[in-house]
Amino acid sequence: MRLCLPVSDFDRYSLTIARWLTSVYDTASPAENPTTPGDATLTRLRRMIVGLLTICLAAGAGWLGILLAPHVGKILLTAAAIALLWVLAICVIDFFRSS
Repeated sequence: MRLCLPVSDFDRYSLTIARWLTSVYDTASPAENPTTPGDATLTRLRRMIVGLLTICLAAGAGWLGILLAPHVGKILLTAAAIALLWVLAICVIDFFRSS
């Protein structure tokens, strides 16, 4: 039983991001310069960036939630009071304008 892969097997089965991105080009236009990324490569890059951005935003939201958890009640009550005060001011101004 082998514990290590020989170099040829490692090259054949390795899936590093660099190999994965640089080995995929559009097959629709073989005359195109192979150094320019094709649609498939750009799609993969876009999906990877969106995935990483989603993970970062979710982690940031969780961290912010943990940080603000003791203050959420006060923040919500203040926001509700400001909204109600704004509605009350509009109602009072409308009442005195109409009379």
